[in-house]
Amino acid sequence: MSDILDFSKIEAGKLELEKIEFDLVETVEDIVELFSAQASMKKVEISCLVRPATPSTVRGDPGRLRQILANLVGNAVKFTQTGEVIVSIQLEEESADFAIVRFKVRDTGIGVPAEAQASLFRAFNQVDSSHSRKYGGTGLGLAIAKQLCALMGGQIGMESEPAKGSTFWFTARFEKSANQTRSREEPIGSFRKLRVLVVDDNATNREILQGQLASWQVHCQAASNAREALELSRVAASHGERFQLVILDRQMPEVDGIALAKMIKKEPLLGQPQLVLLSSLADVDDASETEEAGIDACLCKPLRKSNLYQCIANMVERKSLLREGGGDRVADLSARGSVRGERVFNGSVLLAEDNPLNQEFASLILQSFGLKVDIAQDGQEAIEATKKSKYDLIFLDCQMSVLDGFQTVKVIREREAKSVESSAGQPRFRVPVIALTAHAVSGDRERCLKAGMDDYLSKPFNKSQMGLLLERWLCPVEVKPVCDASLLEKTGDVCTSASKGVGLLDPKALDVIRQLQRPDKPDVLAKMLQTYQAQTIKLLETLRAAGGVGDVVGVRNVAHALKSSSANVGATELSQLARKLESTAASLSRSDLELIMEEIVEEFGRIAPALAGSPVP
Repeated sequence: MSDILDFSKIEAGKLELEKIEFDLVETVEDIVELFSAQASMKKVEISCLVRPATPSTVRGDPGRLRQILANLVGNAVKFTQTGEVIVSIQLEEESADFAIVRFKVRDTGIGVPAEAQASLFRAFNQVDSSHSRKYGGTGLGLAIAKQLCALMGGQIGMESEPAKGSTFWFTARFEKSANQTRSREEPIGSFRKLRVLVVDDNATNREILQGQLASWQVHCQAASNAREALELSRVAASHGERFQLVILDRQMPEVDGIALAKMIKKEPLLGQPQLVLLSSLADVDDASETEEAGIDACLCKPLRKSNLYQCIANMVERKSLLREGGGDRVADLSARGSVRGERVFNGSVLLAEDNPLNQEFASLILQSFGLKVDIAQDGQEAIEATKKSKYDLIFLDCQMSVLDGFQTVKVIREREAKSVESSAGQPRFRVPVIALTAHAVSGDRERCLKAGMDDYLSKPFNKSQMGLLLERWLCPVEVKPVCDASLLEKTGDVCTSASKGVGLLDPKALDVIRQLQRPDKPDVLAKMLQTYQAQTIKLLETLRAAGGVGDVVGVRNVAHALKSSSANVGATELSQLARKLESTAASLSRSDLELIMEEIVEEFGRIAPALAGSPVP
């Protein structure tokens, strides 16, 4: 429906573009990252290549640019089953006041037949009817993209070969920013002393990494596999020029990044370089494996230039990295913190969530990263909070009472746009908004983007996943050592009776909660279980009442709340029952509805002993 409305506005000449200052490179990286989970699930590499001289800060309409890119990148990922999707950006032409930028989206997908290419940008056009059935789509996306490019003073086109892939390109004209700020990734003097080895079997990824490192005047060499990497390392060591940093891709054929890291560590002559592992979203949770391999830092692909810069800058602060030939690590690193440690951020965030247990869980995680957290019970409270305070980051639950996350972000973005008009076009602060979603499916991501959100986090989430997200949107102010097992053992000893006997709950979920424990603070696990117990008793009472009068919407709302809160405390079976009830409530007969509701009540009774033995409701 939104595509049809956009197309109608364009056809009627009523669509007006914004003209605000924004970060061009970050906008492109945001889109690439938005589709990274979908690409990762298909084992498709997705990356962003920023050519030298590309302007960063420009004036234009970032929302419409996102819309074009989202359509092209979304299609590329959708129609690519193997290989890669590469998004590139480069300066094509410039004057004193304007810059024309060329964007390319290249894939190794199914391609477009020559006879279909001429009509591809027409409204309601599909390559053929089978694509509409298999892949979906209105056929309006490319037509709207063509119109938006024209409004931006650019053009759009494509080249394709069936079964070999496609390249869609477009240009856009932007005003140059009068307030060009210094790059946050300018090379610092000590970067020039670094000798770095990049190991990745993907040629595009090697090119991207070498380009980024070269822009910081880092001496860099690259290898496509483990054998080449070891040969280059040995030759460099024999000349007294050991690599001090090795960047490894996790997923490589024959010998992967983890195995190569272990090989490097076993060769003392290589000087024990610092190791950075590049992982896809699907591989970010194997902390024990990376720790065992001696990995010093993990970065998530697609790699943002700012994240790589921050990682290296953190390592540069560790003098051992810059010692001649790499050398051994300094003994007092544990006191200062390490790149492998936990990031600490300085800032304030707003958490809009109407589920009490989810509020508690998310706020504890955010506070553990050093952030100040304000909580809003619904979308309307979130809007009021943003009027009173300026936040560095906003988290919005997509399903809330009063105003949901989509309605809320719309109001926030509209107010931001008005603030630009009232300040004579001066640059505005566009607060990053993160959607908290029940499912990370393609439709949810695209809906979040169109609504004005910048990223999403699928519930239930853990501290590691939250940390990766925070690194994308906030700059760490320090790095502290991770909490070791001894602290967890000590905090486990002081657990009250409310957190004992938890064998009926998933121990992994409970460990996630235990890791939020801070010294000399009340038992966080006991508090979470007690909160869950009290909340669930009330929810089951509401569920019975709604089911008794056939209120399907009420039943689904309760099931939705039970689903995420139960998952957070490890009540896996109850969470699955709630998920089933939420998804099928509208289609179930009265008797089947009551049957699932009774199963939920019985399951809660079964886990009650793990929740301090409270009476079964």
